[in-house]
Amino acid sequence: MSDLIQYWNDNRAPTGIQRVQTKIILSIGSNIKYRTVAMIYPNGFWKEIDAELLLHTINLSQNGHDIHEQVWTQAIKKIRDSLAVSAYADFNDKSVLVNLGTSWWIPNYVNAVSELKDKYGSRYIPFIHDLIPMMVPEHCSYELVCEFTQWVYAILLQADAIIVNSSQTARDVKAAAEKIHGLNIQPIVCKLDAAPELDSSKNRLANTILRATSRPFVLFVSTIESRKNHLFIFDAWLELCRQHGEDNIPNLICVGKRGWLVEAALSRYNNSAILRRKILILSNIGDNDLEHLYKSCKFTLYNSFYEGWGLPITESLYFKKVPLIPRNTSLTEAGGEFAEYFLTGSLDSFLAAIKHLIFNREYLEERERAVGEYKCRTWREIASDIVEVACSAEGNPLLSLQARSIAPGTLYRFSFNNDANVVHDNLKGYLIRYGSGWHKPEAWGVWTAENEAQIRFNIKGAASDILMYMQLHAHSPDDKLCISINNSPLSRVELSGNTKYCFRIQKRDVDEADFDIAVSLVCDNLKDLSEFTSTDDRKIGVGVSSLLVCHQGDIHSRLSYIENFGSINMHAVVF
Repeated sequence: MSDLIQYWNDNRAPTGIQRVQTKIILSIGSNIKYRTVAMIYPNGFWKEIDAELLLHTINLSQNGHDIHEQVWTQAIKKIRDSLAVSAYADFNDKSVLVNLGTSWWIPNYVNAVSELKDKYGSRYIPFIHDLIPMMVPEHCSYELVCEFTQWVYAILLQADAIIVNSSQTARDVKAAAEKIHGLNIQPIVCKLDAAPELDSSKNRLANTILRATSRPFVLFVSTIESRKNHLFIFDAWLELCRQHGEDNIPNLICVGKRGWLVEAALSRYNNSAILRRKILILSNIGDNDLEHLYKSCKFTLYNSFYEGWGLPITESLYFKKVPLIPRNTSLTEAGGEFAEYFLTGSLDSFLAAIKHLIFNREYLEERERAVGEYKCRTWREIASDIVEVACSAEGNPLLSLQARSIAPGTLYRFSFNNDANVVHDNLKGYLIRYGSGWHKPEAWGVWTAENEAQIRFNIKGAASDILMYMQLHAHSPDDKLCISINNSPLSRVELSGNTKYCFRIQKRDVDEADFDIAVSLVCDNLKDLSEFTSTDDRKIGVGVSSLLVCHQGDIHSRLSYIENFGSINMHAVVF
């Protein structure tokens, strides 16, 4: 639940993925032995979340939206304080870690997965909800796309099984695995067609909700972002009002927090008196208010260029309301025969479809009777499916080997990824950094975070000794570093600013096809950056910018490295 715990730092009411996570946790059978854990950077590994605290906080998140309410801030503080002092979670070779949410934005998450699998022999199963930043990057920030690309590259090599929410997402993940790594994988589809089970125990409705539902309205539940194309819907509402008069068109209530790239839509809204009269934008509403909106609306609409599932469509059908949706991606899976459709991005198609629902009462009633036949699954059934996948997943040692295999003569950078293309020399550095001993990558590279940090990789077909080139950074002239390779005795390395070193690693078994290398960087005197700046309280060791490994006889790679980086310090010790 790593991302959920961090989501709660700035948010309370759940959006789609958070709702999925909490419903699954609340629905796991009592006969299943499980723990909820979170990996919170910079802790570096998972810690167990107190079950009572978690359930209490989930209940609060479903029944309110005020992140400053005392009972909420106290609950979040208790979880944070508990995680800060608790020991790391205990894993073994029978453990299966299922990531129910999203982890692509959590620094060093991939490093922790590597440690989980290598150190404990545990299995790892991510639930991939969509590949939105790769499929429609124009609707995301460039930094997000780069982070997500890096995560996808790594997770496809780390996952022992992958759960997805739709056949559409399964096709996308399968295609990505084939394109990036040449892998033939079969994601396991677990459709999110469950009854919403909104907690409406808090019976008092907000005055805003009561006023908003006093006249006919259409409901649009979605994060307000460019991918959901609220601008398209706003322009359509303007056209409807101009063609038929404001009084003849129902209001529109948009429920969702503000997301990415929404300036154009909000500008249109703010600059139009008609839209301000006809459209209400709400965010951070509780379950009871949301349930009332679903029950009170004429019908719902949901607009998106690309979707992993489309939870508001399932919710609409559960409340026997007809959803009007574009015919694309997984939306047709979520809506099936019960939804009304329009052509994506076609104003004429949308206007024709929505007018039919607004002005043809008999048709709407007929479609509502059809929707009445829709049957949702329960969250208990979905949770059971996920548990079944977890129990049956088997580890894949060959995939783990591929995850840490590097190519001789290739430069691997340790800086954060700033390329939206999936290129292995940009991204493999993320996978070969091992464990929790690292800070978040920066533009130049990455600092070690503990007294000892490790790099682990495998090089194939090593017929001779190996040369390992590294760019190392010292924060201060007195920085001290020792290095050990494959459990050798520690050897002192002199640092001075940006230092390029070459280490020679002896191949002892001439018949060995694969050569595993584990590099330990040991710094006794971590620097406390708070002594140098008031804005950074990290403790750092040595910095690493890049790594290149080649065979001793590969003159081309050796000369190329020198041409790019200048003089090299040859380390005297042969490891």
